[in-house]
Amino acid sequence: MVKIRHPAVAGSFYPAEKNKLKNMLKEMFEAAEFQDIKNIKGIIAPHAGYYYSGKTAVKAYKQLERSEYDTVVIIGPSHHVFFDGFSVGEFDYFETPLGKVPVDKEFIEAMKDFAKHDINFEIPHLQEHSVEVQIPYLQYMFQNDFKIVPIIMGRQVQENIYNLAMNLFEVGKNRNFLIIASSDLYHGYDYDECVSIDKEFTDLLLTFETDSISRYVEDKEFSQTSVACGAGPIITNMIACKMLGHSNIRLMDLTNSMDVTKQNTGGYVVGYSSFVIFRE
Repeated sequence: MVKIRHPAVAGSFYPAEKNKLKNMLKEMFEAAEFQDIKNIKGIIAPHAGYYYSGKTAVKAYKQLERSEYDTVVIIGPSHHVFFDGFSVGEFDYFETPLGKVPVDKEFIEAMKDFAKHDINFEIPHLQEHSVEVQIPYLQYMFQNDFKIVPIIMGRQVQENIYNLAMNLFEVGKNRNFLIIASSDLYHGYDYDECVSIDKEFTDLLLTFETDSISRYVEDKEFSQTSVACGAGPIITNMIACKMLGHSNIRLMDLTNSMDVTKQNTGGYVVGYSSFVIFRE
């Protein structure tokens, strides 16, 4: 029996009607600049509603215009279920209003040899948006001609980050695949703090010093300062890309919900950024 993961946030994070979604994506992609970055292995993109963070995400996805991949690994944080390790579920397809994308079951089967936990845990995927919102961008670029490995990361601790990064390296070193890290940045009520923390964090990402990035995130979390809900997926992506020989990174956009919506400062604010990881 074919198992389909149906969309959980269509109609809220992005349009549920196919033509409306296609038109929205078309408008965003046509407005984004293509910079002809070659040998792209990784993308870091936000996962808020398209009205808020879509233009930021598309500035990275636009760079895939001349790229082809057999498989796209999408790593997102878990917003609803607390668990250890990471989960790929047991789905055959992920569905959006743009159609169904097959899950790369062969890739996943190979991952089991290197995973320290059960990776078929399905519950984290059911209401999670962090992986789902990335799929329509890819469908627009590649017309459903690709497979995905949908990964929800549980506890974002060093052990799990390095285990997943090594897993992706071992399984993917002879495959044509792309890694997407899904993450927003600062979450809170202080606009100035958002701008400051997001600038510090994105500047640090540009150094590609993953040990320093990890220490920064841990220090901020210890002081209960929000840095990025998907810091674990981001660092995992960077470590795996570095092991695969891709250690160049370019910031494509940095903004936040208040700047996007032109709201006055004082309310809840979320930061957004996008990056491309590549080899020169």
